[in-house]
Amino acid sequence: RDVERYSLTAPGDLIQASQSLPGNPHGDDPDTAEGVIRMDTGYYGEHNPDNHGLVQGLKGHGEYWNDPDSDAFEN
Repeated sequence: RDVERYSLTAPGDLIQASQSLPGNPHGDDPDTAEGVIRMDTGYYGEHNPDNHGLVQGLKGHGEYWNDPDSDAFEN
């Protein structure tokens, strides 16, 4: 059966560096896997008191889960 697969990685997320290391436990980078649709992480929600602007860097790995108004959470 056909299954759609998506990838969501913030710019500057350190996971990208570890995915390129040989023998890493995370596997290959899903952003470049054949058939995977890359989704934009975008911006944090305008009412987020802790994070503002672009979802990126170390916090971009998962902080958007605490912000249902962020583009990444919406995607």
